[in-house]
Amino acid sequence: MRPIALLPVLALSTTGCIGANGLPGLWYLQVAAGTESEGDVTCSENFTDASCPEGISVEGEFSFSEESTLSDRLLIVEIFDGRFGNKVLRIDGELVPAIEDNGRRMVFEWQKQADSTERIDHNESSYFEAYSTVGTATNRLSLEISVKERGWIGEWTRSSDTTLTAEQTDVFDLADFSGVFPPTRNPFDSILESDGGGGTDDDTGFGGSDTVENTPEAECTGTTCKVSVSQTSSWSAAVRAWQITNVGLEENGGFTETETPAGLGDDVGSDTF
Repeated sequence: MRPIALLPVLALSTTGCIGANGLPGLWYLQVAAGTESEGDVTCSENFTDASCPEGISVEGEFSFSEESTLSDRLLIVEIFDGRFGNKVLRIDGELVPAIEDNGRRMVFEWQKQADSTERIDHNESSYFEAYSTVGTATNRLSLEISVKERGWIGEWTRSSDTTLTAEQTDVFDLADFSGVFPPTRNPFDSILESDGGGGTDDDTGFGGSDTVENTPEAECTGTTCKVSVSQTSSWSAAVRAWQITNVGLEENGGFTETETPAGLGDDVGSDTF
């Protein structure tokens, strides 16, 4: 994930209502640039002559570093009473319900999940391939009243977790197939490293000793060849908030909603093999 995009920095008034009860209406949020971290990539496989890389190393005579400074961002949002009086945050068409609201502290949180599976079965044998993506993204905004700030202070956090899995029948007979021969794709070679024992007979049409792939012969422990890769990431930023008015967006024709911070409206689980 990338840092949130810049918006013009507007002058902030410190005379807005504190809103001790977290009143519904229009609010503006000043969001700091934030910090982002990419979690370690985890990998698992069951190949006998290939393995997951232990890590990525960069060799050469140059080393690279990158540093950037971003200004704060201002968002205009709406808080309104939902079902049974529970607060709901509306931002760029997204609704995020409150999971805590005690008059001095509000926490809005929503988790999105996207799971997809593609399976290919051969009608004349037991051969199959399966490719799946499981992704979750959690957005959380917590605010607490601050007399010093004459408003609210808190934190915006985002986190995501994505897992890609590929599975193919290990041993199969090419005589069972005509036209298109399996496998239909090879996700293994771009992920795994050969241990030097790979490679098959040239007349099968499969790769050489450095190619990691599923051939008609046994390459894996168990009846299928399988690899799974997971990665997590997170982002957090300090937030200050003030209530502009207790009237909603429909009654304020002069206000328009700004774009959401990156990630709130993004699709999760979009990566595929």
